[in-house]
Amino acid sequence: MIHTITPTEFASLLRTEKRPVLAGCLQNDPLHAEQIETLQYVAEKFTNQFSVCLLDPEYFSEFSRTYAIAGTPSYLLFYLGEEKTRFIGFADELNLMNILLIDEYSDLDKLEPAFGQYCTPVHPVPGLSGLFRSWKRQ
Repeated sequence: MIHTITPTEFASLLRTEKRPVLAGCLQNDPLHAEQIETLQYVAEKFTNQFSVCLLDPEYFSEFSRTYAIAGTPSYLLFYLGEEKTRFIGFADELNLMNILLIDEYSDLDKLEPAFGQYCTPVHPVPGLSGLFRSWKRQ
């Protein structure tokens, strides 16, 4: 079961949790019901490696100000209180596994963008180096 948490609870979780935290920012409506099921699936699959939570939709405006969330659905990955990456839009299981397993593909995130600016690397999240060796970022 995914826990729905308030901004205060989320801030506390980020301060204390040693595992990476995947936070889903979703509205509580029929359009997002499938997204909640997807988040639940990932939470069950990686229950020992990650903490997965749902940001309480009642506090969307506070979450959006604090974490610069532009819309829903959004998924944010934190490690040791620091945001590592995010996914914006409707996600399936592979999309969420992609952000969870970013440490396997961190070299891809160091490539310079087409505009010629330096792209800061995504800081990898430890813990899943042996899983999904054959799975590749789409």
